[in-house]
Amino acid sequence: MAKQDSERRPAAKEAAPNKKSAKINGKSKKPSVFKRMGKYFRELKAELKRVIWPGKEKMKQSAAVVLAIILASAVLIWIVDALMTQILTAGGFYSTTSSTTAATTAAVTETAETTADSQSTESADSSESVTVTVAETTAAATTGN
Repeated sequence: MAKQDSERRPAAKEAAPNKKSAKINGKSKKPSVFKRMGKYFRELKAELKRVIWPGKEKMKQSAAVVLAIILASAVLIWIVDALMTQILTAGGFYSTTSSTTAATTAAVTETAETTADSQSTESADSSESVTVTVAETTAAATTGN
């Protein structure tokens, strides 16, 4: 087996110089880009002449089949989405109602209490005028949390 490998190697080495000499002689030189592009378009035109184009009725039928498949896929996806939403909502993983955070609730409650206190202070004591705006109270409540 070693003898067969050694016999193959010289043959491979001899083939390599032949390839190089063929390239040097210009036998395997490629045609220019424009000639190759021209050949491509001639072959493309010849191939398009051999195509059997479908008639008007066949095109309408194919288009109707495609549209029906798209519509059926859309309905199927909508049904799966609705079922998954129901399953996840029932399982507690997904909630459709918006939830408020504790900070927002506390800020609104504190604002209402502070506004009510300031109004009662203003009516009870006319010498002191305490004005608390909702924006200031909300800012204070937000920075306090």
